[in-house]
Amino acid sequence: MKYVFTLAALTEYHEAAEWYRERSLFAADRFIGDVEVAVGDICKDPQRYQRVRGGFQMFRLRRFPFKIIYHHANDLVTIYAVFHERRRPDAWRDR
Repeated sequence: MKYVFTLAALTEYHEAAEWYRERSLFAADRFIGDVEVAVGDICKDPQRYQRVRGGFQMFRLRRFPFKIIYHHANDLVTIYAVFHERRRPDAWRDR
């Protein structure tokens, strides 16, 4: 299955990775690795993860306080948000 990040989700992802990079290269590498594994897991079985409003689904990262919000249709997963769960948790809904 293919995937694509919306511009907003990609921006969030890059900003979070940069925030971790400024504090620790190790933490940044782990964060990026965790997001990559999460996207791979989502693509393998997109229906597996928690459903949220509007037909979206959510994947929680295990080691970082981030959630990935996505939608899948046909053979495409669209990632709408990669956001810190304690900062404006509903902000992604406006997308």
